[in-house]
Amino acid sequence: MRVYGRACRMALVLTICSLLAGCGATAPSTPSPSAPPAAAVATPIPVTPAPVTPIPVTPAPVTPAPPVPAPSVDPNAFTVRTFYTTYVPDAFFAVDAAGNAYLPGGTEGAALVKVGPDGAPLARWAGKDTVPGQPDTVGGAVVDPKTGDVWLTDMTADKVVRLSGDLVEKGRWGTTGRGPGMITEPAGVALDVKGNLVVVDFGNSRIETFKPDGTFIRTIAMPPGVSAPTDVAVDKDGTLLVSAAGSWSGDGRVLRLRPDGSVVRPYRASGSTWLFPDAFAGADGGVLVADAWLAVRQRLHPRV
Repeated sequence: MRVYGRACRMALVLTICSLLAGCGATAPSTPSPSAPPAAAVATPIPVTPAPVTPIPVTPAPVTPAPPVPAPSVDPNAFTVRTFYTTYVPDAFFAVDAAGNAYLPGGTEGAALVKVGPDGAPLARWAGKDTVPGQPDTVGGAVVDPKTGDVWLTDMTADKVVRLSGDLVEKGRWGTTGRGPGMITEPAGVALDVKGNLVVVDFGNSRIETFKPDGTFIRTIAMPPGVSAPTDVAVDKDGTLLVSAAGSWSGDGRVLRLRPDGSVVRPYRASGSTWLFPDAFAGADGGVLVADAWLAVRQRLHPRV
């Protein structure tokens, strides 16, 4: 009886478990959540842009830049020596056939300035700047009437320089020294009747003659008592007019010399003395003299 009751209880437990298992198998599943519906796209409202009225802009007036003047020679930048060109057209400077003058200008004759008959500056030559910052010093100049070229002496570089009429350098020659054909501080220069260059070798107190290419021809020593030749001119007969500076006592001189150096005639100041004379041979055989320091000019008759 006891066994029968235990079996009934176990059968009941199994029946209950079976019922519970069936319920779990048949229970409805919970549906998975679905994605939210897509938002509706709004229809764009057409926008008409407001018309833009341009603001008028008045450009600022443009003032044109003043024209740049062409390079020119400032006559005030030079201390040009005045030698009465009407009377002495060869005194320390040169005059060409058109009446243009070629003047050593500036401190101690630095540079060469070409001016027209009216005094207007036309061109300038300033040397090779042998000493940095110091333009070369022109000692004298002469114009070749056949070519129009200008010959000058460069006292800084100890050279004879050839320029065109517009002061463009065409060549130079010269050797510093004391030997024949050498020059030291060349001063005045002239052309003789054969077209040779007659150069005052101031540093060596003599006159030397060269061909235009620089070939040495001869030397003329100064007469006794003359030690500072400064300029030279050649007359139509080929004789030389040598100007020599003097001391403050006024013993400047002008001498007429033959090509061999012998003295033809010494000239003396008329009624005064000379400190720094410069002589030019007149067409009639007379002598025109200007003194740069005394600012005087004199015409001496050939018989003086």
